[in-house]
Amino acid sequence: MGNNTQLIIFVVVGLCLWLCSGQHNHECGTYEVWSENYRPGCESTCKALIPRPDCNKTIVPGCACIPLHPRKSKHLCVHPHACVLPVL
Repeated sequence: MGNNTQLIIFVVVGLCLWLCSGQHNHECGTYEVWSENYRPGCESTCKALIPRPDCNKTIVPGCACIPLHPRKSKHLCVHPHACVLPVL
């Protein structure tokens, strides 16, 4: 009985981690701009975006698009995954 309980706990924890990571990835894909300071127009709950050295500076401080993914407006990158936190 003890082994079954441990197995169930292991499966449940693993499933939760898998679902959470999937949800987080989906979350990242739904927001086009991310800002460290949550400026208007640059909001997202995705914390997985990593600073990259090839970020270009943009009109809005704290927001950046990856090069070759131009902005379609002041706040939005063309591709959701093209937005990263600029290196300060």
